Amino acid sequence: LDRTYRNKMRCWDTAWAWSREHLEPEKEQVVLEFLLRQVVDLPRFNRELPRWAQKRLQLVLRLFENPALARERLFWVTLLPTGLRKA
Repeated sequence: LDRTYRNKMRCWDTAWAWSREHLEPEKEQVVLEFLLRQVVDLPRFNRELPRWAQKRLQLVLRLFENPALARERLFWVTLLPTGLRKA
């Protein structure tokens, strides 16, 4: 399960890196949105975590594997619950 997840994430990381260099910012954000959706929707662990916790854990772990995500507002909007976001 984890190997499949890593391979798919490597593919999305590559697509996003390419899009940052070759596409307009609006289209690059679409690729980033798909990447983040894959991060939270693909199961990575066989653990009995609540789904909300697993999604956030997967996002945080992804940040260690792709630190460029930390500069993206969409990453933080996806990670933080609505009540913790600043307007």
